[in-house]
Amino acid sequence: MLILRDSELKQVLSVEATIDALKTMLGDQAAGGISMPERITADITTGGFLRVMPSIHERSGYMGFKFMDVVPTHGARYAIALLVVAAGALEALVDADYITMVRTSATAALATDFLGPADVEEMGLIGSSSQAEGLILALAA
Repeated sequence: MLILRDSELKQVLSVEATIDALKTMLGDQAAGGISMPERITADITTGGFLRVMPSIHERSGYMGFKFMDVVPTHGARYAIALLVVAAGALEALVDADYITMVRTSATAALATDFLGPADVEEMGLIGSSSQAEGLILALAA
């Protein structure tokens, strides 16, 4: 089983590659090729929650789930479990903080590309988190 940490993903996963992959996956989802039921959320009585987001993409041969927890003292954390559809075997555990930031930013960049005017050269951004940095990188790409 492969275990990937954020530091390793930052070395191999580019914004451009994420945008290209999203174009394919969003097309597959629109065509009904991805099973993605609603998120499941369980609340923590002391504040925060645990959320699980399952998905199956049979054409690729993979299924899995992303899970996140939000706790008042640490904010949000993300992880992904990736499984092989044919065997149900766990293939990888992935620290998904970076993936979440890049994927969210890449999705916003694609939406901007498809829905916005082509001649825009400036952007405005409110925020300063890692998500803000990711949006700048994705829109530039």
